[in-house]
Amino acid sequence: MSALLRARVSSFLAGVALTGVFGVYQLRGDVAEAHKLLMEQTTAYASGLEARVAQLEAAVAKLSKS
Repeated sequence: MSALLRARVSSFLAGVALTGVFGVYQLRGDVAEAHKLLMEQTTAYASGLEARVAQLEAAVAKLSKS
């Protein structure tokens, strides 16, 4: 009975380890993809913000000259 229990426990632990490795691999891919999307969104937002700041600076400069 002890050998059978040992075989079952070792099989269970091997399955847990394999599932853990697969889970970490999936999580790593998901984090990398999310990082890429966030960087793209941040870059787009920053470029739009820079354009708006330039417009506001031009408007302030125009008002200062008046």
